[in-house]
Amino acid sequence: MQSKHYELPWPRLTRGEYWLLEIMAEHMIPADFLTRDDLDKLLDKQPHGLSQDELLATIFELSRQGLVSFINRHDQTERQFSNTDQIRDALAEESRRGRSKTSLCLTPDGARVWEAFAAPEWDRFVYEGYIFDESTGRVLVELICASRRRLQWYLGSSYPSLSPIDRSRLWWSTIEPWQATYWKTLPKAHSVRFVGSDDRKEEPSLLPKFVVTPRWYSWD
Repeated sequence: MQSKHYELPWPRLTRGEYWLLEIMAEHMIPADFLTRDDLDKLLDKQPHGLSQDELLATIFELSRQGLVSFINRHDQTERQFSNTDQIRDALAEESRRGRSKTSLCLTPDGARVWEAFAAPEWDRFVYEGYIFDESTGRVLVELICASRRRLQWYLGSSYPSLSPIDRSRLWWSTIEPWQATYWKTLPKAHSVRFVGSDDRKEEPSLLPKFVVTPRWYSWD
């Protein structure tokens, strides 16, 4: 998809268009997720509320404007769709593993438009990664944020996912640069690792987990 190199003023977005850009701000989204009944649980957001035809038209319009693109999840090449029927097929397709082979993602222009509307504060954005050891019931957790102070605050407030934390064993490091999302790279970030016990009693997420502190961007 050829970039349009958007400059101010930014294009006006419908509510459905902004919703799609917003969910792609953190993750590439498998196309079939958008038609799932449990979409709100998968994304931890309100569903888009669009009919099937409205969803197809909205995705097609974003693609036509050069704001989103379609990626083959297996080889990371771009897929080209020229009409809504092809997009409909992508939403319905499943790979051998039961997942769509197509993901939707922001283009560089889409990322710029979303940032202009959402005004994100990247020092409030926290990534959480973890590995669960079933044999011990212990979890190795890594939190990453551009702001070390934010991480310290986050650990000092009631850490919502894993407890308890052995605060005498926190491993701090610096990451330069840090790829915060698939499209956003920050010059520097801080990482803290620790061991906790898993007490969430819930299914693992199908998407990478991001812990986003409240109001990290304006249009949430």
